[in-house]
Amino acid sequence: MPTMKAIKGRIKSVKSTQQITKAMNLVATSKLSRSREKLKKERLYSKQMRLVMARIAQDTDLTMTHPYFTENSGKNNLIVLITADRGLCGGYNTNACRACNEIVGKSEKVDFICVGSKGREYYARRGRAVLKTFAGITETPFMEDAQEIAEMVFNAYNSGEYDNIYLVYTHFHTVVSYEPKHMRLLPFDTSELPDYPNDIPPEHMSFEPNGSELIEFAVQHYIEAVIFNALCESASAQLASKMVSMETATENAEKMISSLALTYNRARQARITQELTEIVAGANALT
Repeated sequence: MPTMKAIKGRIKSVKSTQQITKAMNLVATSKLSRSREKLKKERLYSKQMRLVMARIAQDTDLTMTHPYFTENSGKNNLIVLITADRGLCGGYNTNACRACNEIVGKSEKVDFICVGSKGREYYARRGRAVLKTFAGITETPFMEDAQEIAEMVFNAYNSGEYDNIYLVYTHFHTVVSYEPKHMRLLPFDTSELPDYPNDIPPEHMSFEPNGSELIEFAVQHYIEAVIFNALCESASAQLASKMVSMETATENAEKMISSLALTYNRARQARITQELTEIVAGANALT
């Protein structure tokens, strides 16, 4: 059995850790509240952008010949992976990388644009090329960040080096429910779009200045909106996972403190009993 001094030191250490996890839980809870408000507004914008693209996609004569809508049979892929900059958020990072591995396994060549240091560390250890890492934006993303990532995506696709560009992120449902997802950014995947009401036939639509320029403009803004939505979804999921993990760690620390306190009291009682036994034995020896 460890000494009373060692047990007391262990209790002090666990209490110190508990204070840290409790503080991290409170910080994550506060950030999550703001992140969910931001996500709520962004989802409205993203929904409208999807409807716009659904309307444009109705004109199959225009989209079927455009390079952004033309299917590629090649397997040279670029993946935009969104993870966290730090750990202590449960299985958030691991689950995102596992979802990413589904695409990696089907690729002949694959490179990465990583949002968050954990994704970069995971694939750098496995010898994968990381073109760029965006750090420090995973908890509080802005539209400017999405625009910068989207610009890299378009440049990479237009260069002809990559056949497909994918986005891997974590979709936020509730505080205790979030799941990793992946989608193809380019070439454009019309299956990701909602059904648009057919109140206006496609042949009655007109595009200004022309259809090709409209698609260039619309797809660029749509990709920016999709990436920003993914950043906001992932931010809320990351903070929720961190909040739950720190809450669980705080509760486990409390259980450990109770267990150590019980062990300490037993050791203290055993020591008192031993001292009393020695006193009685000494008194008997004198009589």
